[in-house]
Amino acid sequence: MTELPRHLLQPSLADGAQAAPPLSPAASFLVSFFGGGVSAALVGAFNAQRLRRPRLDLILAAVAVLGTFALMLVPLSDVLPEIDARIAPRISQGLGVLIWGLFAWLQRAERRAQALSALELRRAWVPIVGILVIGSLAPAFVAALRGFFGGLFG
Repeated sequence: MTELPRHLLQPSLADGAQAAPPLSPAASFLVSFFGGGVSAALVGAFNAQRLRRPRLDLILAAVAVLGTFALMLVPLSDVLPEIDARIAPRISQGLGVLIWGLFAWLQRAERRAQALSALELRRAWVPIVGILVIGSLAPAFVAALRGFFGGLFG
């Protein structure tokens, strides 16, 4: 009997590298809620990279970060004088949840497939802490931009 060549028995639809498990939905939500829009976009990009999602997710993450920075550049009290300083963090949290929801909706098929596979959900503390630190430093970065450019941004 003739022996089949080994390369014919290898799967041809994948490049050999499996998708890595993303952050758990609870961890993604909490980071997005407490970190705001920038953290939500970074969590979405991190999960997209782990799930080997298309570049569309990375483009949306970049747009979400830039949009969040644009919203932070305009002082809300100038646009709506009745907005109190206590409301601004709630707006940031709401934006984070909105961006998280967008990425959760876009990545739902991969998450379902991941749930059926042997891959376990990740609770990766290092990326979570890094994303939260970057999200927390975003308002300070915007404040520095405002100071550098003077009265250009209000």
